[in-house]
Amino acid sequence: MKYFSAYEAKQHFGKLIASADAEPVAITRYKRPVAYVISASDFAEFETLRARDQRSRVSALLSEIAANDGYRGDVLTRKLKGFLRKPRRKP
Repeated sequence: MKYFSAYEAKQHFGKLIASADAEPVAITRYKRPVAYVISASDFAEFETLRARDQRSRVSALLSEIAANDGYRGDVLTRKLKGFLRKPRRKP
């Protein structure tokens, strides 16, 4: 993986894009990654994997609901809110 400081990314944007076509590029600020640039094909693959994961999670939730013969409204609402909340991951 290549690394560009935020300043380098701004000054050499074309080089950043060309590098990202070959491999992911980390953009750093104070030597810590703050963003990543990836190719369009890598992003499409990521979106496919994310959609597959979401379908799997929905299926598991529906199976759990069926196994419990449904839920009271408040329990279902809490579970759905937990499902919809996106987990924050640290880099």
